[in-house]
Amino acid sequence: MSSPELDSVIPVRRASVIVLCEPARHITHGDVTRSAVNAWLANVGIQPSAGVTLDFNSDDLIRAFSFARDGADLVVVCGGTGIGPQDIAPQTLATLCDFDIPGIGELLRAESIKFSLNSHLSRCGGYVSKGCLVLSIPGNSRAAIEQLDILKKLLLHTIDSVQGRCKSRRRTDEQ
Repeated sequence: MSSPELDSVIPVRRASVIVLCEPARHITHGDVTRSAVNAWLANVGIQPSAGVTLDFNSDDLIRAFSFARDGADLVVVCGGTGIGPQDIAPQTLATLCDFDIPGIGELLRAESIKFSLNSHLSRCGGYVSKGCLVLSIPGNSRAAIEQLDILKKLLLHTIDSVQGRCKSRRRTDEQ
């Protein structure tokens, strides 16, 4: 039975960030992206873990994802969302997740066209895995933050929905 006091408690939401990039660029690229995404998450009230930076390797992503998902409400995978041979994130995540959320990828591509023509080539998207929201976004720190900003108004509601805490339909004019 719920009470008004319990219904007004804001749940603590935890996130883990995995960045995929070339080993030679882990510090100059991957760690910068991970730090920027962690700061963005903290700014919107989501507690990020330290996360990890990996090479473009499906086996490594599978291991890191399985570890990251435990205890997280959100896993953000940055990088590997393009169409190049190293871009393995979407197909790897599709095998690890229960289902995808087509509207997230559609929204990200539609809104990202303001920033880059390459958005037409993006395979970014959203998934659900064992009650955890999973986002697959670009590995470039600026592009990753642009994509998170696009999702900002939906993010907490989406996490709540995935976990069965959604109480109502969102109006488009809601802040």
